Amino acid sequence: MHYFFYFLMSLGLLAGQSFGGTRATAVATVVDGLVVSIAVTSGGSGYLTPPGVSFSGVAGSGATAVARLNADHVESVAVGNSGSGYTEGVIVLIDSPPELLRLEVELGPKLRVFGQIGTWNRVEWSAKLGPEARWERLADVVITTNGVEVVDGISGQATRFYRATEAPRPVGPAGYVWITAGAFEMGSPPEESNRDSDEVLHSVRIRPGFWMSDHETTQGEFESVMERNPSYFDGTTLPVDTVTWAEAMEYCQRLTQKEGAEGRIGAGWVYRLPTEAEWEYAYRAGTTGATPGVVDAMAWTANNSENRTHDVRTKQANDWGLYDMGGNVWEWCADWYGDYPTEEITNPLGAVEGSSRVVRGGSWFFDEEDCRAAFRRCFVPGFRFYALGFRPILGRIR
Repeated sequence: MHYFFYFLMSLGLLAGQSFGGTRATAVATVVDGLVVSIAVTSGGSGYLTPPGVSFSGVAGSGATAVARLNADHVESVAVGNSGSGYTEGVIVLIDSPPELLRLEVELGPKLRVFGQIGTWNRVEWSAKLGPEARWERLADVVITTNGVEVVDGISGQATRFYRATEAPRPVGPAGYVWITAGAFEMGSPPEESNRDSDEVLHSVRIRPGFWMSDHETTQGEFESVMERNPSYFDGTTLPVDTVTWAEAMEYCQRLTQKEGAEGRIGAGWVYRLPTEAEWEYAYRAGTTGATPGVVDAMAWTANNSENRTHDVRTKQANDWGLYDMGGNVWEWCADWYGDYPTEEITNPLGAVEGSSRVVRGGSWFFDEEDCRAAFRRCFVPGFRFYALGFRPILGRIR
């Protein structure tokens, strides 16, 4: 067990104040009555989660779009469904950022905690050292690349000592597994059987960790949030299918709002689709082979599915406790499909732009070869298919 001590003589405090952001703006391009693209004219500021996007005009209906954030501003807006009957006068409406309460503090001491990336640690304080020391919790932190800063804002103590030690990992949402930060080789080696040329092997670091649903989103879960069910197959505990990328993104956004309003997730945490790198890292679960186990035991594929989806969690989980990462339904990822980098990269986000979004994992409709950890497929964001679903993760806002 490691301890870090700090000695306090004095401290001071500055008041906080509330702040707001600015609303993003965008314009749409319409061709033959269809909304074919959206260009961001101002990214705004102060966004915590991707804002809703809607359309206004004298004609047209059915268009949908999803915003993508970079830090706290809107970086891009992708068309989900193009709709019909639109004219050049269509107006793109992007929701305003939330009103934020932000506390800016300058005081001493400031402590910085270092350790293994992604691990949970507790910072404690005591008025004395030795056998009679009584240690009180100051903060629980997750270690990031450059360490984590902790500031003690409690005055009235002439002398204080501090220590940092391992903390119990907080309990995540029911049905979610904590995926610890780490590094892996993404893609496949040239000698791997059935390898495709877009699986260039490269080193990836994932940090910090995140929670991932241990199962594909079920029809019951989807309907409870979205109040509709687009699935071809019918069953509350079957994975939702026939969902577009935009619908999967909307589900994550609504779930974030719902869970946040009910106090089940803290500020700074959001549900979202995994990046392609996060998905492959979690599927591999520390393994390096073509698949993380015996495919027939872990996945519903064309070889054993009897031409349909099956209830989630009915096959063997991978070593990190995740079910159906291979088979059952394809899973949407956040990324545009594009070429991999060749150099080492941390938290890759995929191509900057594109025409198709990445899906991973294979499905009941395809053969076992599609369940390889490195196998990539992509579809246009508005594509619907009865072998296509998703699973969210819960992570820190980037």
